[in-house]
Amino acid sequence: MGRSFTYWSGLSRLIFVVLCFWLLPAVSVTADYMVAKKAVESGDFKRAFKELRLSAQEGYPEAQNELGNSYFYGIGTAQDFKEALKWFEKVPRQSDPEALQNMGHIYANGLGGVRKNLKKAFSLYLKAAEQGHAGGQYFVGHFYVKGLGIEQDNVKALMWFDLVSSRSPIPINEFQSAGADALLFVNRLKSKMAPDEILMAQKLSKEWKPSGQ
Repeated sequence: MGRSFTYWSGLSRLIFVVLCFWLLPAVSVTADYMVAKKAVESGDFKRAFKELRLSAQEGYPEAQNELGNSYFYGIGTAQDFKEALKWFEKVPRQSDPEALQNMGHIYANGLGGVRKNLKKAFSLYLKAAEQGHAGGQYFVGHFYVKGLGIEQDNVKALMWFDLVSSRSPIPINEFQSAGADALLFVNRLKSKMAPDEILMAQKLSKEWKPSGQ
């Protein structure tokens, strides 16, 4: 019994040591990310970028996403759309609507030498829009009304513009005028659409719910 106890006691210590070594990188990665957040709060964006990069290189999704935003907006580093896209695309099952929208911008405009891809841009805007992101909804409407990367569809365009102008929360950022712009599109579309098409778009808008609800 004594030998058995000694064996399991030693095995337990070995497992504990292995777990410590296994968890140590994760703890370090999280620590880097927390340091980065504190640096942002204090306005030290260069330090934040450095810590985010360390954490992102270790595979921490939140850090990868924020590093992508840092490159996209040029915060704490030079603006670099290729690098932004690289880090955004490393995030497993990217679901952050702001990042999805930024990725859409890169593909829609061929920013930073990235090959222009309207279909890819539309799919990214749509993912953001489906989560209720006003900017994403605005661009989905714009793509539908112009037939960019998707078949032209005034009914769906009106649906998305109606959501932006009447229901979506418009954040105080670069899309603060999205609601007003969408309202202009709503009025223009209604002037050239058949009554049944307008009713269908309004029905779709009324019944719409963010993904996951």
